[in-house]
Amino acid sequence: MTCHSDPELFFDPMREDEAVKVCAGCPLADGCRIRGLREDYGVWGGSTPLDRAVARFKAATPATQARALAFAVVVELAAERGHHTPDEVAAATKLPRWSVRKRMEGHGKERDAEVAWLRVEGASITEIGLRLGMDRNEVNRALVRSTQAVALAA
Repeated sequence: MTCHSDPELFFDPMREDEAVKVCAGCPLADGCRIRGLREDYGVWGGSTPLDRAVARFKAATPATQARALAFAVVVELAAERGHHTPDEVAAATKLPRWSVRKRMEGHGKERDAEVAWLRVEGASITEIGLRLGMDRNEVNRALVRSTQAVALAA
């Protein structure tokens, strides 16, 4: 048994929402979704390319290059759909906002230095986080990295 809808519908990025609705009532959607897991284009069983990219990102081990590449695909597909900022990407993908911000904005040495300087100036972890848009864990990791950098330089 195959889908009897217009095949062009499922490969038109501008009509993804319409294709997803067609799939919602289809008894073959689960099998089609499984068939489409490795596909980069088209709506398969109600899953869009962005949905599948997010799933591949979540499935990849955190420390692997595959995870970084999978996230790059998520960002690219989100941008194609009009989601450009970390907050927009997080909302569209339902990934944690802090995680998206971390990957899109990065944690350069300058940011670690800014965290360390604010701490030296007497700012609390919470104050630093609020000021720089970071959560407590991000602030603590930045402090650890800056401390390690100072220790290596000595």
